Formats: sequence, structure tokens, C-alpha cells
Amino acid sequence: MLMLATSYVSAGAYEGSKAPVVNVVDFNQFDFSIVQISDLHIGGLIDKEFVKTSVKKINALDPDIVFITGDIVDTALGEIEDIIMELDNITSKYGSYYVLGNHEYFHDPLKLIDFMKNTKIKLLLNEHVKIDALKLNVVGVTDRIGYRTNFLPPDIHKAFSGCNENYKTILLAHQPKFIEELGNYTPELILSGHTHGGQIWPFEYLVRLQQPYVKGLHKLPSGSHIYVNSGIGFWGPPMRLDSQAEIAYIV
Repeated sequence: MLMLATSYVSAGAYEGSKAPVVNVVDFNQFDFSIVQISDLHIGGLIDKEFVKTSVKKINALDPDIVFITGDIVDTALGEIEDIIMELDNITSKYGSYYVLGNHEYFHDPLKLIDFMKNTKIKLLLNEHVKIDALKLNVVGVTDRIGYRTNFLPPDIHKAFSGCNENYKTILLAHQPKFIEELGNYTPELILSGHTHGGQIWPFEYLVRLQQPYVKGLHKLPSGSHIYVNSGIGFWGPPMRLDSQAEIAYIV
């Protein structure tokens, strides 16, 4: 039992120490390239050097547009402002867009929201932007934890209100479970994170009890697709098993 436990922890620590991989995702409904990252969890062991290296990898892909689907922080903002600002060095033709994850709600979300106004990253709070050059609506909803905290709950109707019906639509929602709230809305692509791809086997099976999808690209009965990012960082111990940290490159 001791040997098994040692092997399990050692394998998890080894996998957790690996740099994020670039996962190329073929998605033929768009004629532009997307980079998606999620779940950075800046603070503790996710430091400035990690973020700098990640930004270089993203920029090397020369994406048309970048999406960050929540949980960029995991500690008080005052301790990590300079690290968050490293994300301002991400370059893309049509900008970077971001939605809140559940962890933002634990660390003075109003302060973070105000801080993000000083960055080049557009935070979407139950709202959307139209990118005419791409004929694209980018819709972003706040996290489902807002229902429990009674603060900034997601509002899909507000977020979609005024979208161009002739444009294709990408929805940013931190938790895959948000697909249960889509109703009649059928965006071409939903981008989520939150699950960390299970992070450490066999916890993937516990995640499946709460989330409909754990990682990868899936087609919904409505015809929409969802891509669940395994996360670029980690939460808790720096361990992964059967779940590689990733930068999704959707082409």
C-alpha cells in the first residue's frame, strides 16, 4: 500500500510539473483562430514566471481572438496585481475576453472587476460584444455561484439581448453545467472550464456527478458545441493525473 501510494503521488506530482500543452481543436464552423485558457488560479505556486511563459506560448500561436473562461485568481488581488498584468501582454487581432469563475467570488470580486478596467482584457458581465469583422457575437455570463451568494448571478437573457441574429455566437460560461440554462439559445460554441479535466484521477468520476462534461469537445442535442478546457493551472496540490494542463487552440 505504501509503494502504491508513493507511486500515485509521484506520478501526480510529475504530471503536475509539466508545462501546459497546446491542444489543437478542429472546429470547422469558424474561419478564424481562437485560443482559450481557463483556471489559471494565480497565487501560491502559479507565479509571474508561469504566466509569462504561458503568454509567450499563446502569442506564438498568433490567434485571432483569445478567451479566458474564469478562475484567474486564487488569492487576494493586492498580492497578485503585477502577475495579472502579465496577461495584458497577450496579443491577438481582435482582443481578449474574460468571464468570472467561482473563485473570483471568494476574493473581493468588486475590487477585481474594477481592476480589470485598467487592463486590455474585456470582462463580460452578463453582456456581449459584436465583432463585425468576424461576424461574431461574443457573449459572457457570470458564474453560477452567484445564485448562492446573491451577487452577480448569471443572466442569460440580459447577456444575449441585442445580439446580431445574422452573426455566429460564442458563449463564455465558466461551468459546463451552464448548458442546462441555455433554453432556446443555440450558440455555435460554448467555452467552459472549471473541471480541470478531473485534475487527479479518479476524481474525474466525482466531477461527472456535478458537471455534464469534464473535458474536450462535445456536441449538444441542440446542435451547439461545448469545449471544456482542462485548465492551464491547477487548484490545490500541484498534481495532475490523466489530465494535462492545456492551452486550447481552436482552428
